[in-house]
Amino acid sequence: MMKIPIADNSPTHRAGLSRLVEKMGYAVIQACDGGEAVDLHERERPHLVLIDLMMPKVSGFDVVDALQRNTDTARIPILVVTAKQITAQDRAARNSNPGKVIHIDEKAGFNNASFIAEVRRALLPN
Repeated sequence: MMKIPIADNSPTHRAGLSRLVEKMGYAVIQACDGGEAVDLHERERPHLVLIDLMMPKVSGFDVVDALQRNTDTARIPILVVTAKQITAQDRAARNSNPGKVIHIDEKAGFNNASFIAEVRRALLPN
């Protein structure tokens, strides 16, 4: 079974995303902070990364940067679900690698159907 890690410091948000991902037939591995997320992704080599940007100690921005610098994890698709209001500059910085576009959903306008569609799209073979 395909494992999908979810990194978010909010237990409520992790639980909600976990339910959606599990209903899609995937196993979920939860990380409570960015440091745990980096370790998890390096150890598990998942097919997709679901991450919040606003976490204490090691932010989601730091996790994304660490994953993209590591040749073993650089090709893993990243789906950001965050409470942070994302600016055009944030989007441009996250998508600076032309071979690796990061999809960002804001929690404020979160839509289950579009999230599920984005997860499925991210998991399509290249």
